[in-house]
Amino acid sequence: MTAVGAIFLASVVWLTLCMDRNVNVYDEGAILYDAARVLDGDLPHRDFYVLYGPGQSYVLAALYKIFGASVLIERVWDTVVRGLIVVLVTIIVGQAASRGYAFFAASASLALLGWVGTYGYPVFPCLAAALAGLAVLVPALNRAKPGPGLVVAGLCAGVATLFRYDIGIATFGAEGGVLAFHLWVTRVRELRAAIRMLILFGVGFAIPVVPVAVAFALLGVLPDLVYQVVILTGKTYLHTRAVPFPRPWMLRRHADAFAVYLPVVAIAISIPTMATLLRQRLRIVYDWPSAGPRPAFASRITLSALVALTLVYIAKASVRVSPVQMAMALVSSLALVGVVAQPLFRRGTVGRLMAGGTLAIIIAFMLWWIFIGLIQASRNVAWAMSPAAREFSPTGESSGSGSCRLPAGLERMACFRIDPAEVEAIRYVQQRTAPDDPVFVGLPRHDRIVINNVLLYRSEERRVGKECR
Repeated sequence: MTAVGAIFLASVVWLTLCMDRNVNVYDEGAILYDAARVLDGDLPHRDFYVLYGPGQSYVLAALYKIFGASVLIERVWDTVVRGLIVVLVTIIVGQAASRGYAFFAASASLALLGWVGTYGYPVFPCLAAALAGLAVLVPALNRAKPGPGLVVAGLCAGVATLFRYDIGIATFGAEGGVLAFHLWVTRVRELRAAIRMLILFGVGFAIPVVPVAVAFALLGVLPDLVYQVVILTGKTYLHTRAVPFPRPWMLRRHADAFAVYLPVVAIAISIPTMATLLRQRLRIVYDWPSAGPRPAFASRITLSALVALTLVYIAKASVRVSPVQMAMALVSSLALVGVVAQPLFRRGTVGRLMAGGTLAIIIAFMLWWIFIGLIQASRNVAWAMSPAAREFSPTGESSGSGSCRLPAGLERMACFRIDPAEVEAIRYVQQRTAPDDPVFVGLPRHDRIVINNVLLYRSEERRVGKECR
C-alpha cells in the first residue's frame, strides 16, 4: 500500500505541474456547464443535449455543492482520476509481470496522461472504472470462491457505463467475453457453476445501471437519450466527425500524432503469445489455490483482457482518430506491452526484436511527452512564483495571466487563463442581465462556425435560453 500511495502522489504532483491552465472553451466548457445545470435541477438529455452518460455531470455537481463551482474543482477531480489510472496500470501489470515492467507501463501512462490534456473528459473516469474492474477480476478468477470479486468487477463496468454508455457497455462485453474464455480455457465442467459466475458478473453490472435506467424512464429521459445518443449520432457522427489515421507524409510535422498506432502495434506483438495460449488450452490443468494469483495464470487472464479491451477501445476511436480519442486504447496498450514484453523476450531472436522494438518506440514517445510536460511545468512554476498569480484587479484585466484573485463574477475562473476580450464580454452581459435571464452564445450564421464558446455560460453565471435547448 505504501508503494501504491507513493505512485499516486507522484502522479498527482506531475499531472499538476504539467497542467495546461488554458481552458478549452467548448469541450471542457460543456463539461463544466452541464454539471452546473445538473446542480440547478436540470436532467441530462431531457433538458440539455449531451452524448455522455450522467456520471461526470453528477460527480462534478456534487463537488460544486460541497466546494463551490469552479474550474479548479473540475481540474482537481480530473487529476485524481488520472492518478488512479496510473496506479491501476501498475497493479494490473504487476499481477502478470515483474515490477520493472509494471513501473515502465505506469511511467509511460503517466507521461501520456500529462501530455494529452483534454481536461474533464469523461473517458478518463470511464477508463479508471474499467481498469479497476480488471484489477479485481484477475485475482477473483484465481480463487475458490470468485463470487464477490465477479460482482465488484461487473459493478465497475456498470460505473464505466454511467460515464460513457458506449464504452461501458463495450467494456462489460469485453470483460464478460474474457470470463467466458476463462471458463472455456480452464474447462469448468459444471455448467451450473459457469452460468453462476456469468450471472454474478451481470448482477454487478446491473447494480449501478438499472436504478439510473429506471429513474430515466420515470422522468421521461429515455426518449431523448435514445434520439441524441443513438439515432442522431448514428446519422451524423460518421459523416461530420470522421478523422482518419495519420498518413506517412505527416510524420515530419506531426510525429506525435503517430502515437495512435501504438495500440495496433501492441495487439500485433500479442498475437504469438495469444496463439500459444490457445494451443496450450488442452494441456492446462485448472486448480483453485487458496490465495493470490499465480503469475502464469494471471498473465493469461490479464493478457486476454487487455487484448479485448484494447480492441474495443480502438474500435471506439476508429472513426475519429486522434491521440485524445485514442487515449483509452493508448493506456490499455501500454499496459498490454508491459504484460506481453516479458514472454516475448523468451521467444528467441524474433520475439526479442518485437519486444525490444516496441519498447524503444514507446520510450521515444515517452521522452517527447515528458519534454512537453517539462516545458509546461516550467511555465507553471514560473507563474506560481510571480506576482501575477496573486495580483488582484477590480476589472479582471489581469486574468489573462491566470490570477488566483479575481473579482466577484469571475472567481470561477480563478488560477486559469481567460482572454481579456472574454472578460469584457462577461462583464457586459453581467451588467445588463439578471442571473435568471436566458442568454445565447453563438454566431449569426453557422456555415463557418468551428466551435461555440460554451465556457461563457459558466463564466457569466447565466442560463442558456430555452429556445436553444
